[in-house]
Amino acid sequence: MLDDQDRISEGESDQPVKRISLARQTVRRFFRNRGATLGLVILLLLIATAIFAPYLAPYDPFEVRPNRLEPPSSEHLLGTDRLGRDLLSMLIHGSRISLQVGLVAVGIAMIIGTMLGLLAGYLGGWVDNVIMRFMDILLAFPGLLLALVIIAVLGTGLFNVMIAIGIASIPTYTRLVRGDTLSVKENEYAVAAHAQGASALRIMIRHILPNVVAPIIVMATLGVAGAILASAGLSFIGLGPSPPSAEWGAILAQSRVYIRRAWWLLAFPGMAITITVLSINMVGDGLRDALDPQLKE
Repeated sequence: MLDDQDRISEGESDQPVKRISLARQTVRRFFRNRGATLGLVILLLLIATAIFAPYLAPYDPFEVRPNRLEPPSSEHLLGTDRLGRDLLSMLIHGSRISLQVGLVAVGIAMIIGTMLGLLAGYLGGWVDNVIMRFMDILLAFPGLLLALVIIAVLGTGLFNVMIAIGIASIPTYTRLVRGDTLSVKENEYAVAAHAQGASALRIMIRHILPNVVAPIIVMATLGVAGAILASAGLSFIGLGPSPPSAEWGAILAQSRVYIRRAWWLLAFPGMAITITVLSINMVGDGLRDALDPQLKE
């Protein structure tokens, strides 16, 4: 028969095994989803394209050439724009900007929204009322309209676009984290930590945050796709990066007057945006299914 010390040691040794087993089950469940796997492959290819853009682009994306509005050919696989710039090179370099906007904007929203949601859900009282009433004010405006207002205050430019999209997305993360925190803080381990004298900050970071991180990851993954779409929309109306820029929305904006004469200038950037957003959404859906405890066998 094991004594108490042996039981404690055995219990402690079982914890890493259970965590590893749970992680493996999650990964297996994700890769069983063919759509999610395909989306991940496409997304990894896009990331690799963005990283190695200078080596993959056949031409300088901003070099002006005499062969303007040339259709797709063996020399220029996706054709050229009104200034003779190679469209394929522009799209390859533009992948850097679009992914950067998506990651930075979501990072801003996720970090600030998670902090506010934890504070509102755990502390409650007047802290909860102040934070959530401010979130209600932000939610009163459509996301894109709120981003337009912020850009009007800060000015145009890539950095301001990322800030504007990030701020407009904060309420979504705040409400998500607050709702999960209200449920998690009533669990026995959180109540026991409070009874032992643990500080509110320690309880939120050590006991609550790890148990609400799964929906945050799913929301952030899907949020990257939304941020890329919002950035393209803002660039299309002239509020994105200043020209010359290879941002996909800016390419569409500059080419819309040639829609009848040069179809490739709108078709290929539009396809790039669609494929990127679709692949990210597929990965997000796969993560949601893999991390959903109700789907565990």
